[in-house]
Amino acid sequence: MNVINPITITDAILTGSNVPEADCVNWSITGRDFALFVSGTTDWCGMCCNPLTGDVYANVPSGSIWMQTGGSGAFADLVTGNKNWRGMCATPTGNIYACVSGGSIWMQTGGSGAFADLGTGNKIWYGMCCNPLTGDVYACVYDGSIWMQTGGSGAFADLATGNKYWKGMCCNPLTGDVYACVSGGSIWMQTGGSGAFADLGTGNKSWVSMCCNPLTGDVFATVSGGSIWMQTEGSGAFADLTQSVRSWTGICASSTGNIYACVSYGSIYRRTGDTNVMVTTPNIHKIYESLTHINFAANPVIDTASWLETGSTNRWKCFNSKLSDQTEQATSIIKVFTPGESFDSASLFNLESDTVDIVQIDSAAALLNEIAWTGASGTTQSTGWNKVGTPSDYTIDGGMIRITADAASEGQSKTVAVTPGTEYQLLVIYKNTSGGDLAQIGIYDNTHSANILATTDLTSSTVNAPFSYVFTAPAGCTSVEAKIMAKANTDVVWFGPCILSETEYNETVTTGASKFNIVKTDIPEIATGIITVTINKSGTAAVGELIIGNTFDLGTLLDNPSIETLNFSKYTEDAFGGLDLLKRGYAKKINCVIRVSNVNLDAIDKYLDDHKDDMLVWIIMEAYSCFQVYGFCKSHRKVYSNSRHSILSLEIRGVI
Repeated sequence: MNVINPITITDAILTGSNVPEADCVNWSITGRDFALFVSGTTDWCGMCCNPLTGDVYANVPSGSIWMQTGGSGAFADLVTGNKNWRGMCATPTGNIYACVSGGSIWMQTGGSGAFADLGTGNKIWYGMCCNPLTGDVYACVYDGSIWMQTGGSGAFADLATGNKYWKGMCCNPLTGDVYACVSGGSIWMQTGGSGAFADLGTGNKSWVSMCCNPLTGDVFATVSGGSIWMQTEGSGAFADLTQSVRSWTGICASSTGNIYACVSYGSIYRRTGDTNVMVTTPNIHKIYESLTHINFAANPVIDTASWLETGSTNRWKCFNSKLSDQTEQATSIIKVFTPGESFDSASLFNLESDTVDIVQIDSAAALLNEIAWTGASGTTQSTGWNKVGTPSDYTIDGGMIRITADAASEGQSKTVAVTPGTEYQLLVIYKNTSGGDLAQIGIYDNTHSANILATTDLTSSTVNAPFSYVFTAPAGCTSVEAKIMAKANTDVVWFGPCILSETEYNETVTTGASKFNIVKTDIPEIATGIITVTINKSGTAAVGELIIGNTFDLGTLLDNPSIETLNFSKYTEDAFGGLDLLKRGYAKKINCVIRVSNVNLDAIDKYLDDHKDDMLVWIIMEAYSCFQVYGFCKSHRKVYSNSRHSILSLEIRGVI
């Protein structure tokens, strides 16, 4: 009976994966910062968001009003006519208001169609907001007063707030509090949407615009030539969010908690309202759930008061020792490992697959082993490679070769000598830019002037992804040409390691619905080995744990090992005998007896003691998936039988 001690998978060992790490927003040292959303140099001013559709509006002074449908994609010109647009707001019914400095207030009914002049009279309107609790619409006048339209209909009435340099406004939908900021002054608030506006004593700043997060009540205010400030949950002082100093103008919030902020003659930025973030720092790769919205600068890895770890990212779930937590992807999952040490086994648990391919090559014996590109610059290809076409640019970029094509299927190639009838693997790591650019691969039989692999489009990936192709050199073939290319004119692609080597191990295991674990212990021990594992599925491929490691022989399994399922679901019985089920996971418990040679008894005892807290692969019976367990040894008991043998009893507890 064998047991496998896994090699810990690190970023350095996992050298390729086609599973993107895009579960949620990636946390950075600046926390949930305002990130570039729409790049440009437009003179943006006012913004608002339709709570019913998610459409985001932004206007341009002396220009038009633009809209982004559903909060994604490009902003489109609504062709409203060039006016000196300033503030905007949206009502709960989807009406969109926009005011004109030195003009009137206009409204788009229900978030569609043309904007109509409400005939409010020409004033230096600047900021607007709507109280969703009452429907009241507010508009402030620069060097004037604040005006209000009751219930979203009729004329605007002067609230006689006193003449100030009012600029931005917002309303807290949770409380009905209405805010207004003064350029070069303070921020003022009307409690509950009625009565006088009171000075909040925020200090004099070049306040421009305001908004409120409808999910949390956080109030945001922009400062021109400064930062963005926030009042937590609508109370207390405003705190500087330490954003980059920009000419911030409009700001608005969506119903999902996304906060948008625009820059005059600049871009639009967004602070996501997601409650989850991921940390992709090397060897972390975890997802964290926010426990408080006041955590924009709190490191999720160390600040357990602000963040709760909820699991691993999809790419790394199959390495987190939780069988029920699967890595999933449509059609295939590819993982490439370069352990840097010898290994003899590969194990996969909780599979959903049709077949699994396991291929090993020896990088030290590779015919083509391009892992450190050199020589590429301008129109000059990499050292030792030949041009395919006339690409406009070759560049060494972050250790990869970047190719920019100026015609179809351009790149570079390299010819290597091969042995007829020998099996080889071509393994490359690649990526492409977004927007339709594609990388291509081809393998050509120079001896017979024929394709082994016709030029093939690689699956689009903006992060490093592996491509593996196994082939047998045709009879009589003595040389092949490997080609790496960009598909079309102006396409930009990158290639990292590019390796062509004879296969040391190649096996395809048919799995299907009945075989949910795979254990292979016959992989050649090569310290410079590279192993590629491909999980194939007509629907969604999935794997709970993927392990490479080294086997250790415990002895000879005796008859009648037993397996028990531990069900952690909870049944609650009511007074009438009815049962309520809370579904939870399950784990295996196996008891077995092994005959151990006394020559090996001390070594086996030490191995079990050394790994008492480690997750190992226990191969009770290789022929049956149900007797292959990933877990730990809960107890082991040794009985001296005779001068040649002893009896070892094990209780093994699997993980959920």
